[in-house]
Amino acid sequence: MRVRGNRFFDRSLLVLVSVTSLASCADQRSYVGIPIATADMKLRPCARGQQDPVQCYKNLPLGTLANQARIGGKQAQLELGIRFEKGRGVCKDRDTALALYALAAKDTPRKLTTFIPDGGSMRAETTSVGVEKGLPEAEKRLRELRANHFVLIYPVDSPCRPANRGKK
Repeated sequence: MRVRGNRFFDRSLLVLVSVTSLASCADQRSYVGIPIATADMKLRPCARGQQDPVQCYKNLPLGTLANQARIGGKQAQLELGIRFEKGRGVCKDRDTALALYALAAKDTPRKLTTFIPDGGSMRAETTSVGVEKGLPEAEKRLRELRANHFVLIYPVDSPCRPANRGKK
């Protein structure tokens, strides 16, 4: 004998799963409020050996930089933090700068994911392959920014003023 579930519950669960899926897709199109276009999703815009990575990240377009920070690039997180601290290309935002500096300063485990064929499907195995060290420059900036409390004062018509954000 088959027990039927509650139809309202089943539909509600389906709607909840759909909304959650859409939200997770939407999150990948922006990072810290910066839109990321498909063209910004280069895997390694600052390849090793091509040029000084610090200079390369300083010259990246904002969307590409945000994408690199989103996927865990420490130098990109540092540069994006600097841009938020200084207000270069984005509105000054101390909290976002602090968060980005903290990410760039933190040691993070490096993982390698291998996809293995498994009877018509694929399964993923993740292996730890070391630790990516945090950046000393990010740690220094994090300490300095935490020590220097400041208040941002914007002109009344500034698009960066919290009351005006999103208005045209």
